[in-house]
Amino acid sequence: MDGDAAPALWTGFALAPLADPPALEAACRGAAAPTLRGTLHLAPEGLNFTLWGPEAALKALFAPIDAALGADAYRLRRLPAPSEPPFRRLKIKARRHLIPLEGYPLEDPGTPQRVAPEAWHAVLDDPAIPVIDLRNDYEVAVGTFPEALNPKTEAFTDFPAWVAEHLDPARDRTVAMFCTGGIRCEKAAAWMRGQGFEAVLELDGGVLAYLDAIPEAEQRWEGECFVFDERVALTGALTPGETTLCHGCRRPLTPTDRQSNGFEAGVSCPYCIESLTPAQRAARRERFRQVSLAEARGETHLAPQPKKDESP
Repeated sequence: MDGDAAPALWTGFALAPLADPPALEAACRGAAAPTLRGTLHLAPEGLNFTLWGPEAALKALFAPIDAALGADAYRLRRLPAPSEPPFRRLKIKARRHLIPLEGYPLEDPGTPQRVAPEAWHAVLDDPAIPVIDLRNDYEVAVGTFPEALNPKTEAFTDFPAWVAEHLDPARDRTVAMFCTGGIRCEKAAAWMRGQGFEAVLELDGGVLAYLDAIPEAEQRWEGECFVFDERVALTGALTPGETTLCHGCRRPLTPTDRQSNGFEAGVSCPYCIESLTPAQRAARRERFRQVSLAEARGETHLAPQPKKDESP
């Protein structure tokens, strides 16, 4: 298959001012081919994307972005692409924020201190450096580096409060952090530098870049890596793992979660069972029945899904 026609998977971001995100959204929509799937978010602070499709179509989609920012303004990483799209559709959206964080943007965000995946183990092995898993608690439950601290946040906006309670820039002069693809670290690290932390190290490209760069037998990652698409979570080989989603609350579920008493396929899981009324459980059973019937007919049933507030 021709290189520009074969499926490609692009992921990346830019924290660079966009003068007119709605106008850029319109231009990108006009350049988008029907073969593309994924998400492209645009905001005054920059852009964030995970996109699947032919390389030629992806290049055409980014032509308006290149014209607005320059091709070197965003951090693009090409990851191994699945043969089938990991997204149901293409979403291009101008937003107020890529991911909100109080106190950001900063007048002087400083220079990012990125650590290449190949050098990350040295950071993990340094007892003087606290390593923070910047992702939400439900993501950490699926997999993480065992050396990492888990702030147990429900949303990215909870992170500053955790820092205030658990870290001290006078004591913790150097800290390290990681997230799925890098953008949460880029914002949080800039914010922490503004709080007086001397050195804030980031895993360059996030967990996905680490799993792509480090041979599976040498990886220190334990479990799977949660992703915000139809694959749900990836193994160390960047293939879909065993984690699924609760059809009710959309919480990721490990095989152990699915063995619990609170799990009912399409209805509930241990994390939401106690919050459901009998009427809600009945409604979820009916929705799941309709989804199953549609799948049996070879159709796609786009049931309403709660929104996640995060980006990779």
